[in-house]
Amino acid sequence: MKKLVCFVLCLLLLVPSALAEKDVARDQWLYEKSLECAVIMGKMAQSDKYISSMMSLDSISDLLSEVRAQDFANPAAMRVYGFQEAILSLTINVALGQGIDEDVRQAVLSRTRSSIPSLLLGQAGANATALGAILAYSTACRQPDAVPGSMLVILDYEGKWSVAVTFEAYPEQVMTVNAMLIPASDTPLTVPFVTAPPEVYRGEALEALAR
Repeated sequence: MKKLVCFVLCLLLLVPSALAEKDVARDQWLYEKSLECAVIMGKMAQSDKYISSMMSLDSISDLLSEVRAQDFANPAAMRVYGFQEAILSLTINVALGQGIDEDVRQAVLSRTRSSIPSLLLGQAGANATALGAILAYSTACRQPDAVPGSMLVILDYEGKWSVAVTFEAYPEQVMTVNAMLIPASDTPLTVPFVTAPPEVYRGEALEALAR
């Protein structure tokens, strides 16, 4: 899968990204759902019993202290990204061939979109990847009318860790929601099939979404 993602990125390096369309109703729902996931992840991080059931606390004590120091209920900013579906779909067709089964093609599209947080987390090293896997949280919900398709949200905090949440749309208005820790970064996300720049909310604008 990583080889396919790298192939997609290489093909799209020269393709300009489209701007995300600002939609307050959409972003309010995305914020509420992302925050819900982040708060649950924060509770998971605070539970010694849960963490120790998965791995040794000693091996990740420093990382865990960093994560526990953050207040996941109070992000400092939210970035909202969409996906350039036509370009991504075309690239997948080039990579897999036109004769690929449609169910397989859709599965690869979904996995490519949802792999972004894992790739970002992998840059932080093996222990961070292990902790991120333990704290990853997934759920499912009805896709609201305000959210037209798959999206990516990043909640940034006053700390060393952010939370990336992928919203994957499926038929019958079903949406899966997957949240994962990623390293905090001042560098904008530059994945060619992701819309850029993102819609960014912070300060009063972020507070307004919670009303």
